[in-house]
Amino acid sequence: MTIRSASRILAVAALALAATGPASAVVVLDSTWADNGGSEDDWGAGFGPAIDLANEPQFSPVVGLEGLFGDDVHFGCSGTWLGNDAADHAFILTAAHCFNAEGDTSGWDFISFGGTRLQAVALTRHPLYDDAVDETTGYDMAIVELDGPIEDAGEPAVLYAGSDEMGYLGTAVGYGTRGTAEHGEDRKFNADSDKAAARNMIDVVEDARADGLGGNVLRSDFDGPDGEGNTLEGEAEPYDELEGMIAVGDSGGSMWIETEEGWRMAGINAATDTMGGFGMIADFARVSTQIEWIASVFPEVSTGE
Repeated sequence: MTIRSASRILAVAALALAATGPASAVVVLDSTWADNGGSEDDWGAGFGPAIDLANEPQFSPVVGLEGLFGDDVHFGCSGTWLGNDAADHAFILTAAHCFNAEGDTSGWDFISFGGTRLQAVALTRHPLYDDAVDETTGYDMAIVELDGPIEDAGEPAVLYAGSDEMGYLGTAVGYGTRGTAEHGEDRKFNADSDKAAARNMIDVVEDARADGLGGNVLRSDFDGPDGEGNTLEGEAEPYDELEGMIAVGDSGGSMWIETEEGWRMAGINAATDTMGGFGMIADFARVSTQIEWIASVFPEVSTGE
């Protein structure tokens, strides 16, 4: 069963107008967590390497979507800044499932790397995405136009336009619930205000299908020590200490690869099939086959060409 990595926002009561400490993301190796200070006496410690990775300058375009959940304000989705248009409106590429079927954006504040807080003025969901059909995960994309520019997040994302993502090391960045393989994801791990990231090999690349019913995904699994959880063909053990997986709230964030031309955004954090543990699989909506659609909404998008 596919579980969206951020719950659909069906009942966000109001915009979060007051800034609060945001939640951070990813499920990491227990050994990395423990080696960096994590323990049952300090659940929120141990994520320093994941935070440092996310804060590298090439990932500055990643933004957080902050909303009100009951009485709690926190990040519930993520996105990536594509640039500003001539009217000084920022455009964000994110996951379509972060919004309800009516396309309501009113429950979110969009917060940039440097802290700029903006609201949406328009939403365009991918025409092949259907939030009632799991097979359309590869088209789980939306572009949001904001009510002002982003000017404090370095350079906008450059999209990957090639076709050989297979075997690249992907870095997934987002704002969401943290966790470890043993304990799963849990908000008890969310102790500070930084986004986080994890690395994983791209084990599966599926081409787009014209009907949208399947395909167009990049897929990774969470490998554990001694090959535990090697669900997909590919690397059988963790790539390194930063091996990990996306979690609830990372939806709409981005998966990046480093190419000879530089860092490129290759996928959109879309879904996982479990809530933690070795062997869990993550699907990322594949960007390279959908650049024409993205450019139809935001013509200024860059592919570095």
